[in-house]
Amino acid sequence: MQIDQILINLSKQKTFFKSEKEFQHHLSDEIKKNGFVCEKSSNYLGQKVDILVKDSSFNVLCAIQLRHKTALLSIDGDSIKLKNHGAQDQARYDFIKDIKSLENIKKGNTDVKGYAIFLTNDSKYWVHPTKLNSVDEDFLIYEGKILYGNLEWSPLASEGTKYKREDRLELSSQYKCRWGIFPKIGEHQNNLFKYLVMEI
Repeated sequence: MQIDQILINLSKQKTFFKSEKEFQHHLSDEIKKNGFVCEKSSNYLGQKVDILVKDSSFNVLCAIQLRHKTALLSIDGDSIKLKNHGAQDQARYDFIKDIKSLENIKKGNTDVKGYAIFLTNDSKYWVHPTKLNSVDEDFLIYEGKILYGNLEWSPLASEGTKYKREDRLELSSQYKCRWGIFPKIGEHQNNLFKYLVMEI
């Protein structure tokens, strides 16, 4: 299954999604067009999975984890508004935790591929930060960043930032951040969506 091509095809039909659930729904439908079976919000090998993809004989082919984070965007004269999620540090942690969960699935079934997908119009995710030594430096996912090894919060991270995210994340493999592009939405501020796909 060529997940990048599926995302490109999807972007030609729909340039934005109002929620992660809507993204999950439309991505599942696009995958089905390629002859696969999809189960949404499933559980596989002890891990929660956003989309579980199977072949026509219902053999599991791949597990997909999704993240959809938006910066403020008003479309069609404010008839459609995407809210500002913020909390980029926590979102980065959660995305890398998705990668770790897919690595755990891979350990249980080496024939299954995993895809962690992050879709956003917030450039703070893909642009290299100007601020040095941020509390989430290990979890940054800007263009070209390589994720590997033990990743953890800076000692300066507040308890509120780390709430329910205290655990160190240990990755078994290396992952390079390469962001793909969705078509721009008019001339609006924050009108560019990009997506990051990590294959496990």
